[in-house]
Amino acid sequence: MNTPARSIIVTIGDELLLGRTVDSNAAWLADRLTVLGLSVARIETIGDDTERIRDAVSRARSDSALVVTTGGLGPTDDDRTLDAVTAALDGRTPDLEVDNPRGVEAARWFAPEGEYGAVLVLPGPPREMTALFPKTETAIRRALEDRLGSVHTRTIATTGIPESRLAPRVQPLIDDLDGVAVAFLPDLQGVDLRLTVRDRPDGEAQTLLDSAEQSISEVVRPYRVSAPSGDVVEALTEALVDRGWTVAVAESCTGGGIGERLTRRPGASRAFLGGIIAYSNAIKRDLLGVPEDLITEHGAVSEPVAKAMAEGVCAAVGADCGIGISGIAGPDGGSPGKPVGTVCFSATTPDGASVATQGFRGDRDAVRRRSAQAAMVQLLRRVEGGS
Repeated sequence: MNTPARSIIVTIGDELLLGRTVDSNAAWLADRLTVLGLSVARIETIGDDTERIRDAVSRARSDSALVVTTGGLGPTDDDRTLDAVTAALDGRTPDLEVDNPRGVEAARWFAPEGEYGAVLVLPGPPREMTALFPKTETAIRRALEDRLGSVHTRTIATTGIPESRLAPRVQPLIDDLDGVAVAFLPDLQGVDLRLTVRDRPDGEAQTLLDSAEQSISEVVRPYRVSAPSGDVVEALTEALVDRGWTVAVAESCTGGGIGERLTRRPGASRAFLGGIIAYSNAIKRDLLGVPEDLITEHGAVSEPVAKAMAEGVCAAVGADCGIGISGIAGPDGGSPGKPVGTVCFSATTPDGASVATQGFRGDRDAVRRRSAQAAMVQLLRRVEGGS
């Protein structure tokens, strides 16, 4: 089969070069272009300078079928991308403008005839860019036609095991299968496994993906998130609804982060009743009913207190299930016995309760997000029938 057409990504903005903004757009676009059947030849970052943007786009057009720019669109003086792209295309006007459902600036599509040089211009805010790109995929497919490669992917979401432990167990199993590649995509919630088969007919590709998934099933089973989205929140909500149970949360170190996660997805009210942010010991005692002597004997960051918090919030709001969590997110507050990153959490259901203590690595934000994920996973396993 033909080599997939080349694409080049150009991200634009002084804030990217100054380190004030993390360039998440480039990674997102590279993934989508690859899935679309293009090869990503390179990624460039350019400041808000018209001549440099024009030169970058001209260079990229000379050796790629598609150039995608993101950033530098808008009403202010430093928004120079559209003028620069127009100059690089000798004054050509857009062949298509795509309305922006999340902002003001439209996506612009330039499709000169010939093998090289189509340009897609996207705004920089990630929520706008990610909403607009799918609206342009039909135009890209039409312009590049048979130069797109065949790419079939399947994603398996896992949580509760780091990449360093998962990869050595999964990689050898995939290496034994001809035609399947695996990528490990970690974040603070877990590790996604992306299985990829290239340039095979649909039926053959699906058979290969099925074989790959089966070969690693026993390794990933204890850590797999079964929800289609790979989100623990979706899996937990659906499991609670299936059991006819409701849930409430009592949070200390996560400061409402679990409640925010649970209510982020539509339909949260089918299972989630509410929560209490019990940051002080007084709130733990007065609103959640945690006995003072329990805090004195074991400390606020302890399994007995986390369990009492989970049970207390169930009683306070009338929920069937509860999460209680208390920890030391840092950067201060640790001790030799309970260092920064120590978090205790508990999940209670009508079938009983479980407690756990884990040490989470990373900065304050990482500890809070990782511990919130672990607490929800603990409840999910209980609701699903585990311990």
